[in-house]
Amino acid sequence: MLLGKRDSHETLLCTKDVYSKSGGFLDSQRSSSLPKEKSHIFFCYSRADGEFALKLAKDLRQAGANIWLDQLDVPAGECWDMVTEEALINSDRLLAILSPTAVQSQNVRDELHYALEENKKIVPVLFQQCPIPYSIRRFQYIDFTIDYEKGLKQLFKTLNLKITAPTETTD
Repeated sequence: MLLGKRDSHETLLCTKDVYSKSGGFLDSQRSSSLPKEKSHIFFCYSRADGEFALKLAKDLRQAGANIWLDQLDVPAGECWDMVTEEALINSDRLLAILSPTAVQSQNVRDELHYALEENKKIVPVLFQQCPIPYSIRRFQYIDFTIDYEKGLKQLFKTLNLKITAPTETTD
């Protein structure tokens, strides 16, 4: 069983078992939305930076990157903690979106530490000026604070993606 905080007022319990209508527990099946191989980029960010993360994820997907972002890849009815943990485990890279709220987030720190412990490639993205966490200061970051397009081009190059002009999203 996983125990995760949804917010400061309620607690979310998630289990790997589902209680059937006939009165017994059934083993649940892993969601088909979970990444199957270690070839995707896991987005690590603060929920407060969700709009930026979503825009960046859509631009990277459009360019052919295999990314995982909870906003796009956790299906309704799935346990966020379990699906996110599975995606992190099965990733080969972690894209860390850094901002003042991100560096204060326990989830962001946990995901960064896990990636470091597992020797995953970390690509820091500086979204807003903030102190870079000590554990990743040695990594070169990509600066998005002044010019999104310039940062995106640098990120495409880092990820070996074809540079294309991002499209404006209306949603």
